[in-house]
Amino acid sequence: MSRSTVGVVLAAGKGSRFTGETPKQFALLSNKPVLAYSVDAMQACDAVNAILLVVPADRIETVQSWVQAYRWNKVTAVISGGEQRFDSTRAALAACDAAAFDNILLHDAARPLLSQEVLRNVITALETEPAVTAAVPVTDTVVRADADAFVAETPDRATLWAVQTPQGFHLDTLQEAYRRIDPADLPKFTDDTAVVRHVFPHISVKLVSGDRKLMKLTYPEDLTLLSALL
Repeated sequence: MSRSTVGVVLAAGKGSRFTGETPKQFALLSNKPVLAYSVDAMQACDAVNAILLVVPADRIETVQSWVQAYRWNKVTAVISGGEQRFDSTRAALAACDAAAFDNILLHDAARPLLSQEVLRNVITALETEPAVTAAVPVTDTVVRADADAFVAETPDRATLWAVQTPQGFHLDTLQEAYRRIDPADLPKFTDDTAVVRHVFPHISVKLVSGDRKLMKLTYPEDLTLLSALL
């Protein structure tokens, strides 16, 4: 790849639906922290030049010790994230030197089964597109409900995709989007592609093939399924 890329693993979330004292990204999956799988994937990808880890402030020392233990020599910094996802994205952008990197990948640590193929799909698309996300076509029928929980609409599922991560951007595009957006608008967006589309309506986000195994760890019982998928 001709463009330099920094991979960001977002691991500062609280995961309120994942019960227990340990945040889900630090839970053990087959005797390894969930967070470690995503970092290992980026470490193994030749097209990822550097890795930035965004974690809770009280976990920085622990994660720094993992950097040594797992020999993550691409990790350039372990920084504190914020209460909301977008606070963590802001922190990552502030830590990234636009002069050093062309692209940025943002990946949720709670999606541990990140494959080299998905990474390549996103990074390859960034050669020509300023905003990219991994996604998979929706196979279930999806409905929109009204306020009383009755079906109001049944969209054509042929046009529907389930968005995953990593999401990739030209670094200067994402940095400019966050500089321009009104912080009061951020809570209504559920991912970073929505921020870019809001600020830059002319930019189309490219969908590339994700992986159905790239499921998001949400509930404790998901660990059993992820372990089987490993």
